[in-house]
Amino acid sequence: MTRLLAWMRSLIGFAVLAYLASLLILIAALRLIGERWWPLGIILYLPRWGFALPLPVILLGQLVVGPRRWPWLTVSLLSALLILFPLMGLSLSPSGMLHRRIETTVPNGSATPSGNTSAARSRGAVRLLSYNVNSGNFGIPSIVSQIRDANADVLLLQEAVGVDSDAFRAGLPGYHFHAFGQFVTASRFPIAEVWLPPDVDVAGRRHSARFVRYRVQTPTGLVWIYSVHPISPREGLDELRGAGLRGELRKGRLFEPSAKGLIARNVTHRTAQVRLLAEDIARAQGPIIVAGDTNLPDLSRVKTEFLGGLQDGFASVGNGFGYTFPGAKHPWMRIDRILANRDWRFLHFEVEVTSASDHLAIVADIERR
Repeated sequence: MTRLLAWMRSLIGFAVLAYLASLLILIAALRLIGERWWPLGIILYLPRWGFALPLPVILLGQLVVGPRRWPWLTVSLLSALLILFPLMGLSLSPSGMLHRRIETTVPNGSATPSGNTSAARSRGAVRLLSYNVNSGNFGIPSIVSQIRDANADVLLLQEAVGVDSDAFRAGLPGYHFHAFGQFVTASRFPIAEVWLPPDVDVAGRRHSARFVRYRVQTPTGLVWIYSVHPISPREGLDELRGAGLRGELRKGRLFEPSAKGLIARNVTHRTAQVRLLAEDIARAQGPIIVAGDTNLPDLSRVKTEFLGGLQDGFASVGNGFGYTFPGAKHPWMRIDRILANRDWRFLHFEVEVTSASDHLAIVADIERR
């Protein structure tokens, strides 16, 4: 019995160390290689909580059999922290806890600027909302209602293809509107300029760059605002999934060269769009805000390489996981983002709970430095 117990303790000790090592290798691979290797391109878009499933079993084994000394328990605690923070993207921002949303609510239920808002806006603060509205499939009135409650100065809507922009105009008086393709933008400030990027070349075929650049005249000067929505990974993953994961495993299709090609083409397409966006941002002068459905989750190599120089609103002042997709009830991925260059300082960031789309809206209060 003693020999069996010693063997079990050794096995659990090995599992504790191996689990920590595997998490470190996974995080490093996602960060340094990411979408360049197609299996990692799939892993990026899986629910990250799945990597925590071995941890309760390991901890139970430690508590029942051992090893229970603090150094061993500390290793398991470190594994839990790696899952919560780098992998799942937990943010605990002290500045986000100190700053409250700068608004008050009047009796009719609409949000109006408070004294703090007026002071902040006099320094160049802007409230910006970004929202993938899923083609308005959940109903325009509910979307307009949520947008109105957010009381944002600038509204950036993506995937608004087929949505009647007149319905937004009627529900949101006092805004300057611009609509192009899937992008609908509304601003309380005048839109001085709109620039549509050229198509990108992907394997000899021309595709939309899927972003629009606006120059907006705010009370403190002109600022550049980008609304973005690179191609979704779902196109490649859905085609790869085919008859279902189990069916494709039985057929062996997931191990065929065609599987690699499907994912690789999708990644190449998205990377080309993000690269063109980054090149245009590099040429722009002055304050810059980039917002939208980036389709780039945390630890994405493409996001780090091309957009890593921008501040992330949620990472700066957000709290929690900030998940925005898929669905309102159980989102498990953060791909909707508000980014800015160093001319800005984020004051507040929140994810708006809604049932008006398969994405959640995001709102940020941001001021000129």
